[in-house]
Amino acid sequence: MKTKLLFRSAIIGLISISLLITSCEKQRTSLDLEIYTVESITMTEATIEAYAEDNDQNYSTYDFGFCWSLSPNPIILDTFQITSFDAGFFDINLTGLDYDTTYYVRALAYDGVQVKYSDQVVFNTLPHQVGQRFEKGIIFYVDSTRKHGMAVANSYHSKHTYGCLNMFIPQAADSAIGSGYSNTLAIVNTCIDFSSAAFNCYQFYNGPYSDWYLPSIQELKEIYKVQSQLDLNPNPSGDWYWSSTQLSFTHALAINFLTGEIIAKPKGEVGKVLPIRNF
Repeated sequence: MKTKLLFRSAIIGLISISLLITSCEKQRTSLDLEIYTVESITMTEATIEAYAEDNDQNYSTYDFGFCWSLSPNPIILDTFQITSFDAGFFDINLTGLDYDTTYYVRALAYDGVQVKYSDQVVFNTLPHQVGQRFEKGIIFYVDSTRKHGMAVANSYHSKHTYGCLNMFIPQAADSAIGSGYSNTLAIVNTCIDFSSAAFNCYQFYNGPYSDWYLPSIQELKEIYKVQSQLDLNPNPSGDWYWSSTQLSFTHALAINFLTGEIIAKPKGEVGKVLPIRNF
């Protein structure tokens, strides 16, 4: 339903703060409010539906809406929104919520003098999950906090050599999860090769995000393990991809995305790349 936003200052101008805080103790007894469903919960959104029943049928004297907070028993002084009302029903689509967070919400009715609240309902937004599109990428790894991880670019699969031929960069030999960014920085800061895999991932821009890099071999392995959940375009299966993990003066590590085999490739050979970023 189409909603209209009433700003807190407008409400405060009509009724005093003390009346708002104590309004639940002075509410009309003829009006009953109930939130009957919370649905379509995602990492940042949720839809709330409520019902109002007035024995006196004086619905036109009320504005109906919702208030919500990170603390129990929210009131109109917290975040609120007035919505349209139709035959006893009203709803709201909450957006811009924080992921993996507990929210408290109540329906409300305001008659110009007092505020009536429903009982509160509690819900949790979803944590980050593998396969979700997030900040111009697709999540392929979530750490133990469920708030941070890594995402891979959906559609950047260009081909490059590893570059840095006949050069060994010790700071780019790490294979662990979390080392791809430092590997990439070491390569672009040591080896001036504008056609290299690391340089092109480092220069990749998918607005507004410009902090992409070439994954380490274990980060690339994580992408391989969950590739069926990522909806990458094109599907990487059947191709091999560079990692940022250097093996020697002449070779670096890559993965065959058909078999999952970690392979040593000559640095001058052309292979595909998958830029990733942290969140």
